[in-house]
Amino acid sequence: MTKNCIIFLGTSASIPQKNRFTQGVAICGSKDCIVVDSGEGMQIRINEAGIDHRHVKLIAISHSHGDHVHGLLPFIESLKMKLESQKFYEKFVLTIVSPQDLCKYLNSSLDLFGIRYGDTLSISCIDSKQLFQKKEYVSTPSGDVNILPLPVRHGELENAYGFYIEVNLKKRNIGIFYSGDGVCRDLCLDELRKLKPVIIIHEATFLDYSKDSSRAYESGHATVYEASLLATEVNAYVLVLTHFSARYDRADFSDFISRARRVFSGEIHIAEDLAKIPLDILDLDQH
Repeated sequence: MTKNCIIFLGTSASIPQKNRFTQGVAICGSKDCIVVDSGEGMQIRINEAGIDHRHVKLIAISHSHGDHVHGLLPFIESLKMKLESQKFYEKFVLTIVSPQDLCKYLNSSLDLFGIRYGDTLSISCIDSKQLFQKKEYVSTPSGDVNILPLPVRHGELENAYGFYIEVNLKKRNIGIFYSGDGVCRDLCLDELRKLKPVIIIHEATFLDYSKDSSRAYESGHATVYEASLLATEVNAYVLVLTHFSARYDRADFSDFISRARRVFSGEIHIAEDLAKIPLDILDLDQH
């Protein structure tokens, strides 16, 4: 099993590209993994990342747009088949944290495909809004990864969330914020300032030149400036930019780095599909 690391399953905005699937990140502790967002082809990337489906105990969905959710049902179907083919007799519970409208859709879809009430696999879907209102974390069965939804602004969409994720290592706990789509202000920013994540994984769908910023505003997405500003405001150590518009190619990413560097002085990375960040050897002594 892949342990104590972040693995990027998809890093493209809206539509899959040749070398970038749509959005998804796996965060693994010593025993269990969670997946945050489930873009198209998630089960393919899970296999390529070397993660056993059975180690994914929790999936968090930031919002109901297709590029963050189209891989969810295929993954559940693949998981069910793997459990049955490997004669996994113990009841497997998969927890899903998502907006309530997606929970309702998921429940009806699972009933339709006969998955929900199988003998092997049980699905529990929890409303992100209720968790945030109660400030209630959801944990993997081992307790080595914990997650808390935080509301973000994503255009006119009412239910959009980022997630604060805490990975419990032997020597220290590492706090991570994953933005989903949109920007973290108001209640989200207030909470993050208290939680003090050291790693920010933030959508940077657009650069921050005038035309790019206008397009970001129209679509409810973040620019590289907004991603970098949040990392600075919460005194993070590492900023990882992801969810790139297909209008940009590899030659543009040096511009993303230089624009981010104008705002944030810590480590800056461009997310690539299947790239890995080991957490147990990450040097955070400077933080």
